[in-house]
Amino acid sequence: MVNGTFLRAAILLGIFCLAGPAVNAAEMYVTPALTYVDDDPDRAADDVMGGQITVGWKLSPRVFVEGVLGYADMPGFFQDIDIVDLTANVLFSLGPDTRLSPYVLAGTGIMRTSSNVLETETSALANLGIGVMYRFGESPVSLRLEYRQRFELYNTVTYTDPITSLGIQYSFGKKTEVVAAPVWRDGDDDNDGIMNSADVCPGTPVGQSVNARGCPRDSDFDGVGDDDDQCPNTARGAIVNAVGCSDDQDVDGYKNSVDECLETNLGARVDSGGCQILAVIDLPSVKFETGSDTIVDGYQIELNRAAASLV
Repeated sequence: MVNGTFLRAAILLGIFCLAGPAVNAAEMYVTPALTYVDDDPDRAADDVMGGQITVGWKLSPRVFVEGVLGYADMPGFFQDIDIVDLTANVLFSLGPDTRLSPYVLAGTGIMRTSSNVLETETSALANLGIGVMYRFGESPVSLRLEYRQRFELYNTVTYTDPITSLGIQYSFGKKTEVVAAPVWRDGDDDNDGIMNSADVCPGTPVGQSVNARGCPRDSDFDGVGDDDDQCPNTARGAIVNAVGCSDDQDVDGYKNSVDECLETNLGARVDSGGCQILAVIDLPSVKFETGSDTIVDGYQIELNRAAASLV
């Protein structure tokens, strides 16, 4: 009685199975299950055990699509009813990638009803359900328990059949790849020994001496790096040329060409030769002859005392 209906439904399920991989070559699963059909009282048939097989695809960690082929043979007082249904469901997981994963589903399909009294009828149906899957460790096998309401939409009549199913699900095919978050790693693009995150001068030429900030080392702070500085001890504030040298190296006001002391301390008082004046003595009691540098007699003692204080 049901051979023709079952064959047609199997063909429809086969088409669904072939179309699925074309949509998404993702992880696939098959779930054979036993069902308990608590049929609508208006059918006047007994509640029975039935069976179903589900073929599905994992589109993302939360979203699945599946096709379900079900069968139930329900004896009744007036007639025996055979039901074959084919549905396409969308399943949404509430606990993706966990061992115990609850879910909800919804779908639509067709139903073929045959009996020993009435003609075979075809009607539309809708599904709403909830369920839970328990995965056995890292194996591809899961236990699947589900409860759904099947609504047969036949002309102006709607039959509601609560269906409980228990099955074993086996997953295979391409696994959903978990893309690891990129790990940030600091680098040293200019190979100066200072990591990029702390390098204030990231384009330093290879081999150039740098300071802790990754910039060319400039010991005398004249703006010319040590590697190119031909006058590495220029006084701070001196105006230098491209090679770090100045016409007045110690900035004392005397050019290098006439400066007898090229490294006078910055800011020091210097004499006419560019050398630092270490001390100034006051000789108020020493007198010189008019128009001469000759010391007046009697003042030599004061001069000798002043000279002794400098020793």
